[in-house]
Amino acid sequence: MPIDGWAGEIHPAAELFPLMEGDEFDALVDSIRSQGLREPAWLTKDGALLDGRNRVRACQAAGVKPEFRQYDGDQPVEFVIALNLNRRHLTEGQKAFVALSAVPLLAKDAEVRQKAGKKLDLPAPGREGSKHDRETVSRAARLTGSSGRSVQRAKRIDDADKELAAKVQSGELPLKTAEQQLKRKQAQEQEQQARVIVMAYVNSDAQGDKWRMYVGDFRERLNEIPDGSVDLILTDPPYPREFQELWSDLANHASRILAPQGILCALSGKIQLPEVMGRLGEHLNYGWIYSQPLPGSHSRIMARQILQAWKPWLAYSNGPWPSGRIDWHPDVLDPSARAKGNYRWQQDPDPARMLIDALCPQGGTVLDPFTGTGSYGVVAVDMGRTFIGMEADSDRFTQAVKRLGGQA
Repeated sequence: MPIDGWAGEIHPAAELFPLMEGDEFDALVDSIRSQGLREPAWLTKDGALLDGRNRVRACQAAGVKPEFRQYDGDQPVEFVIALNLNRRHLTEGQKAFVALSAVPLLAKDAEVRQKAGKKLDLPAPGREGSKHDRETVSRAARLTGSSGRSVQRAKRIDDADKELAAKVQSGELPLKTAEQQLKRKQAQEQEQQARVIVMAYVNSDAQGDKWRMYVGDFRERLNEIPDGSVDLILTDPPYPREFQELWSDLANHASRILAPQGILCALSGKIQLPEVMGRLGEHLNYGWIYSQPLPGSHSRIMARQILQAWKPWLAYSNGPWPSGRIDWHPDVLDPSARAKGNYRWQQDPDPARMLIDALCPQGGTVLDPFTGTGSYGVVAVDMGRTFIGMEADSDRFTQAVKRLGGQA
């Protein structure tokens, strides 16, 4: 929005450094409101804002008229970096991204100065990958207090994953952590693609886009699933004592079909909980217990004279718990609990959706050996995962197939 003394145009160099947000920006507004603007913003000869986006915004918020000075030099990028580098408490990653963004601007400045017949601090501009390009990167790194290696790491992240790049630029993630996450993500994508290829040659009783269904006892049909091809087993087995042996069978099969650090997450009753956990622990590693609140009328547990208000999801991993792969998330599958934190679980209160979001990689595979009518499968496919389901009852199998196929 135009302001007296400035028409509203912004020079690209003014956007090298991230905008202030939150408490940091509020503190600047309070300072300007109480003490006035200590340092004016800078404009180019053409009237574009070169430095001071935060101060101009803060002046508008404080109801104070901003002041401007004109920059008359011919190295605006170096000027902006020099002004801001010591003002801002930037991480290594943020400095690397500032340098990365500065590279094309420095190259453009060099071209302008070359045309004007002025001496260059860099070799003359040339083809991509030339000495000019390499030295421009080195110069940008030196100006920002970064390194050429860090700038190259920032470029790899920026080229591959804009979301990760944004987290580094905001200071949310260190550069090294983002690089590690990118490598893990790329490795997982390769593994998942390999699993898709393997599963393409496996027959099922019914299938559609992103889903497969098998009819029959899971203890037999799971033998048809290739080793290490599943990221998350999400299921609700029967709870009574006479079905306890199924938990051992489930854990045994899970240890084979789950990918390394894949997770089995099963809803359980509480009376048989010690035995269930013992059976799962025969083949898998205990990870965590998630709480699923039971809203409305609480179920009555007659054997304990207890009004049950929540049920446990037992999470066990195939090998070490994948703490380096999954993001922070709460362990209460409840919308009111989620609203108190800045988590990804923001939209849907469905517990299955929350668990898939937290524990299954994007594009991964979810399996439910007790599919029923397919509720977990519908959620998994809706979230972009591949689903494999198994159901012994033919009527429920038919209903699940219809739901997965969008017919019900």
